[in-house]
Amino acid sequence: MNPFTHSTLAVALPAMRRGPQRRPLGLCRRGITLAAGRLALAAGLGMAALPAQALDLNTATAVQLETIRGLGSKTVDIIIKERERGGNFTSLDDLVERVRGIGQKKAQALQAAGLEVATPVQAPAGGGAGPVRSMPRAKP
Repeated sequence: MNPFTHSTLAVALPAMRRGPQRRPLGLCRRGITLAAGRLALAAGLGMAALPAQALDLNTATAVQLETIRGLGSKTVDIIIKERERGGNFTSLDDLVERVRGIGQKKAQALQAAGLEVATPVQAPAGGGAGPVRSMPRAKP
């Protein structure tokens, strides 16, 4: 728009003639959602992407694991079978050792994509809590 040949003042746009046909919420003229535009802007400015929710490797289902960027269906099947065979993973290094095709770089990329290994809660050293007993009351 040339400011010398066109007015720079805001002008109300004419109402739609066909009735209440509107674009879906968040779509702009070219069909790109505003959220996708913001992500592209953040990536273009060198900013980090929005933080992903962490997903625990030991409790996630196959469908949940496939949502992690970098994990395909074959790798997910291998991870699930190894988890059933050898028990829960203790760390991402344990994942690297037990699953063929996942190295240190891939494990770091998976961690950045939101994959984590939760540390199991250990029982107290005293053998755990026993039955609860009430203390006798002192006589006044």
